[in-house]
Amino acid sequence: MTTPSSPRRSTSVSGPQKWCSPPEAFGQLNVSKRTWLPPKGNDLVEVAKFRAAVMQHVICLRVRKAKNEETFGPDGQERLTQEQLAALDPRPDTQKRWNARLCGRANLTTADIATLMVILPGAMPSEDEVRTFIEVAEKRIEPPDWWRWPDR
Repeated sequence: MTTPSSPRRSTSVSGPQKWCSPPEAFGQLNVSKRTWLPPKGNDLVEVAKFRAAVMQHVICLRVRKAKNEETFGPDGQERLTQEQLAALDPRPDTQKRWNARLCGRANLTTADIATLMVILPGAMPSEDEVRTFIEVAEKRIEPPDWWRWPDR
């Protein structure tokens, strides 16, 4: 039974962020708490969707971190904005798509991942980082000592 204070998966939220509580914490660097809501039972399709959502979250964190660390402009003080990221992507309607995907309202595609690898090299997480996030999110392990994220 779920108590009122326990996080629950929202039925009104769609996309990968539905597995995250609060949903708006998906892919965000500066949040104080983020709880993952793994599927109940052994439905392998739901487990795969959950793991894909966690992997997308890790990619979004890395992309946001890379965007914040890149310096542009004559003084080197400007950061890569969402609009600039979209402008670097030659596909149509990119700003709306990037906003939705980096916030978890829509799934990243393999084309998005390939584009990120070109636009922001080094922004892709390692296999070990993704595996650790999934294991923490599925509550199979406690966060390691080096863990700096609020994800639980």
